[in-house]
Amino acid sequence: FVISESKTPLWTESAAQEQFLLAGKIHNLRLAIKGLDGLEIPAGEIFSFWKHVGQASRLKGFVTGRELREGCIIPNIGGGLCQLSNALYDAALQANFEIVERHAHTQIIPGSLAEQGRDATVFWNYIDLRFRAPSAFRIEAFLGRDHLTVRFKSDIEKKSLIQINGLKSQTTELKSPQS
Repeated sequence: FVISESKTPLWTESAAQEQFLLAGKIHNLRLAIKGLDGLEIPAGEIFSFWKHVGQASRLKGFVTGRELREGCIIPNIGGGLCQLSNALYDAALQANFEIVERHAHTQIIPGSLAEQGRDATVFWNYIDLRFRAPSAFRIEAFLGRDHLTVRFKSDIEKKSLIQINGLKSQTTELKSPQS
């Protein structure tokens, strides 16, 4: 069963000077996804972005991409990986997973998940995205022509996951006073 999905646009800037950094970001996303697509996380285990993606370096094939640091867009090796961490966080929220560690960006990029409070910045070795699910799930991550898609699948339906997680909503019927 698909329990959540996050889909975000790859090409977010039309300025000519940004195209090189966006192409680098897409290359970096493609490399990072290789460590995540098809990954199965056992029930109760904490997923860590950096544990599965590893340090972005030139030796591993990462290139200069677009990075947001202290409110500024800068070129950096491995730049653009936050789009993947944002999508993972968004999918984890949709699936009602327990968020263990998450850090919001300091700057909001128009059109990004940060505008909705559904972003998760990562910085190697000390700022991570970590979450836990009550049952086993599988990550599917892929790049289409124009979008990054992150999907979580489980053998248990989403409504069952919510009940296991103790987040089942309860409603109370209010009755009006009788005259």
